[in-house]
Amino acid sequence: MARMTVSTPEKPVEISAFIYGDFVEFIGRMTDAMWGERLDDRKFAGYLPPRAEFIFLPEEEAQFHRPWRDTVWQARGRAVLDEADPFCGPRCMRIVAEDVGAGGWVGIRQKMWVREGEALRFSGYFRSSEPVRVRVAVGRFMGSFVQPYGEAAEFDVSGEQWHRIEAELASRVSDEQADFVLLLESKGTLWVDSLSLLSERDLHRCRGWRGDIVEAVRALKPGIMRFGGSAVNRYAWRQGVGDRDERVPFPKWPWGGMESNDVGLDEFLDFCALVDAEPLVCVNAATEGPDEAVALMEHCAARGTSPRVRFWQVGNELSGDEYEEVLAEFCRAMKRADPNAALLTSYAPSQPTLKEIAGLIEYVAPHFYELSIEKAVAEIAELRERLDTLPETRHVKIAVTEWNETGGRWGVGRACLSTLGNGLYVGRMLNHFRRNADLITIANRSNLVDSWLSGSIQVCGSRMWFHPAYHVQRLFANYGGRRLLRVEGPPADLDMTAALDDAGNVCLTVVNTASESRPLDVELTRIAEFSSAKAYVVAGDDESICNHVAEPDKIGVEEQSVPISGGGLEWRVPAHAAAVVVAGKEA
Repeated sequence: MARMTVSTPEKPVEISAFIYGDFVEFIGRMTDAMWGERLDDRKFAGYLPPRAEFIFLPEEEAQFHRPWRDTVWQARGRAVLDEADPFCGPRCMRIVAEDVGAGGWVGIRQKMWVREGEALRFSGYFRSSEPVRVRVAVGRFMGSFVQPYGEAAEFDVSGEQWHRIEAELASRVSDEQADFVLLLESKGTLWVDSLSLLSERDLHRCRGWRGDIVEAVRALKPGIMRFGGSAVNRYAWRQGVGDRDERVPFPKWPWGGMESNDVGLDEFLDFCALVDAEPLVCVNAATEGPDEAVALMEHCAARGTSPRVRFWQVGNELSGDEYEEVLAEFCRAMKRADPNAALLTSYAPSQPTLKEIAGLIEYVAPHFYELSIEKAVAEIAELRERLDTLPETRHVKIAVTEWNETGGRWGVGRACLSTLGNGLYVGRMLNHFRRNADLITIANRSNLVDSWLSGSIQVCGSRMWFHPAYHVQRLFANYGGRRLLRVEGPPADLDMTAALDDAGNVCLTVVNTASESRPLDVELTRIAEFSSAKAYVVAGDDESICNHVAEPDKIGVEEQSVPISGGGLEWRVPAHAAAVVVAGKEA
């Protein structure tokens, strides 16, 4: 086999760290899985199922529904939803104890998970018809008693005005099927609303986000994080700012389900700061006008804390005459509000509209959900030609603000997104972005967490595991290098790019989709002298292999030594593999 050569191009091209981006949207359980809140339906808005066609398996979806249940012991009473004078939203919970015997109660409970030794912060809003005694605890509900996992919190409630009460709880054990209980232990009527239970660690170190999620996303080095998705076209940003306890939950459009509204723009920006990513905010250009987009920009600028929002996208997946009629108005208003803002369109407008807004935008933003990478390659080439045709748009770059192997295969067909095959797809798409680094400087993989298996991070209770796509994306972002090199003579059966990292190492990103290993023979002497090389490999015997809650580590990252000889390296790339090979003096 002829040896490939890697050399320095005549014109240096920097690979943007933003091509390894991700994004957050109101879909499935994404925000619920990422946010640290342990209680579901904490404002008693009720459960809404996702639209049936979006559910992977009905029995799995049922596992995530944790309803409030009433409990009565040695007492007469009931717990019912009440629409009269709730603290937040359309209803609250009313707990009535008509008679309470010794050791008795009337209350509510919900399934939850706890970790051994963690401190928990409980809070809620309460009012009562007369002074009453309340106990909250974490433990196991045993029917006739509660086995607490730590000290329970007891407090008195009195007064007909809503007021907030906080308490500290803890757990001495780990339990995926623990119970949270709130019990009225004296005669009277108690109203409760906006209950919350957060880990002290998540609350104080991660501003309410799950600490393990923050660590996992930071390890991805996403570069840029997008707030967007289809739901943004019906989203009023003002409903998601201010005190979280006072934010009304809302039905998710178009996916179905109820959004808790604990996560809004401010929490998203906090998350970007925690994972060291630039924020990219998509504004609602479908049901709101430019004035609201400008108001959102002013709100973000007035926060006074990092990060500052530099990237703004005008609408999500909007196109056609109706969108293009308002696009220029949005761009002008947003540029007046912040002349330094980098504006992205939704998709790629027509040539006349592109010409009109050329001086206002920095990016056009296609989305790719294609089983065929070749189709995405052809569309990028066509878009490059369109931008080069107009002198006014030759400065405009491409931001692929959503991409994955599929966005529309639902039900069991969606399982492909959990497999090694999807990981290889991710590697090939990232290689395509790297080859076009002069044009593609932003890309946001869809999706980050949960999202009916599209999320590269999956969560069930305290347990978290990664799809192969996560491992591939992390390897390319961390070890793939930044200064693009020229590759000549690559074999047709391997997909490869090369780049230099900051230490001067040559980094090869290689994908082998074949069912057999393939030889990799690369000449490196045109770059520098090398004494060692290692490969970081994600591979398996079959593309259908996946990680899941019972076997979270079937697919991971293996490190291998790669021999250096004759000014180059020779290595057999395993079957069904995505790898980064790093060659240098001390690689």
